[in-house]
Amino acid sequence: MYSNQEGVDAPAERLARILGSLSISLFLISSIAYMDGRMLLTEIGLWTVFATLAVLSSVVALMLTFSTGRPHGSLPTDGWISREGEGVMRDRLQKEMDEAGVDRLGSNWARMEMRHLESKHSEEE
Repeated sequence: MYSNQEGVDAPAERLARILGSLSISLFLISSIAYMDGRMLLTEIGLWTVFATLAVLSSVVALMLTFSTGRPHGSLPTDGWISREGEGVMRDRLQKEMDEAGVDRLGSNWARMEMRHLESKHSEEE
C-alpha cells in the first residue's frame, strides 16, 4: 500500500488502515444484520448510523490512500492529519523555523528598535 523509506508510517497511512478496517467491520455487521432480518431497509433506524459511518470511513480511507503522491497542503485534511513521513515532516518544520528566525528574534527586534529610534531622532533635528 505504502512504501516509506524510513520504516515509520505517516499518520495518514495509519489512519487510512484504521478507517479501512472500521468500514469493513461496519459493512460486515450491517450485512449480517440484514441477512438475519434485523435491518429493515424500509425503516430508518440504528442501521443508518452503521451504514453512514461505514460509507464515511471508507471514503476518507480511500481519499488518504489515493493521495500518496500529492504534495503536502493539497488536501483539506492536511491541516488535521499529515501525509508526510516523520523525516520529511521534521525537515519541513526545521526549514519553517529557520525561515521564521526564531533563534534570531531578539537581535531582529533590537535592530528594528534601533532603526525606529534613529528615525525618530533624525525627525527631531
